[in-house]
Amino acid sequence: MLRKDQVISIGAVIALLALWEIVCALGLISPLLLAAPHSIVQWLAENASSLDLWIDVGVTLRRVSLAFVLSALIGIPIGVAMGYFPTLEKVLTLPVDFGRSIPATALFPLFLIFFGKGEGPRVAAAVYGAALIIAINAMSGIKQANTIRVQAARVMGASGLQLFSRVLLPEAMPSILTGLRLGVSLAFVIVVLVEMFVGTTAGIGQQLMDAQTLYEIPEMYALIFIAGLLGYLINQIFIAVEGRIAHYVGR
Repeated sequence: MLRKDQVISIGAVIALLALWEIVCALGLISPLLLAAPHSIVQWLAENASSLDLWIDVGVTLRRVSLAFVLSALIGIPIGVAMGYFPTLEKVLTLPVDFGRSIPATALFPLFLIFFGKGEGPRVAAAVYGAALIIAINAMSGIKQANTIRVQAARVMGASGLQLFSRVLLPEAMPSILTGLRLGVSLAFVIVVLVEMFVGTTAGIGQQLMDAQTLYEIPEMYALIFIAGLLGYLINQIFIAVEGRIAHYVGR
């Protein structure tokens, strides 16, 4: 049974698609600028079984997965250490904040110099952006741990390791998971963006640019839809994981 808000959302989407189709049918906007919904659906139906399409999706997801794993391995330890050791936070806050203000794509020429051609610079750009987001959220989670629980653990004689593993880490876990969710979403955006503007032979971003260059407008919009759907599904998966791991939040 659908909830009222879900019914409203579905109705709004249907109304928007109907308006979109009418605008295209009346020729109010050039088909070189806006593809009709039915032509986008038609392209998706015709290419749903295309091996090339799924290869491109797989390449993009592989890059995102690798970037996410590396960014988590880098960002979580740095963020946790900054939150746990005040001196380290003072030392690293300025570099982290400064680095976060520089778009990852702006540093791509630098990544090319360090990692050469191939997958290295593409993955490195995504790791750079995602790791900083993950680190900041991990640090915030440690710093915002419930002070009463921390003090109670200390009064009960908990060692530093016990305090960290049994109090601070569980307290910080919701923030860490949020950082991971934001990080993987940012990694996905950066990977697709890099694929679009930096020479590569496969990936959703590359095929999107090829479609735009050749004025294959229905294909272009279909690929945009696929990219958006993948990003949405990734986000929903991480929300579900958050709910299972951090189920104790608020209790």
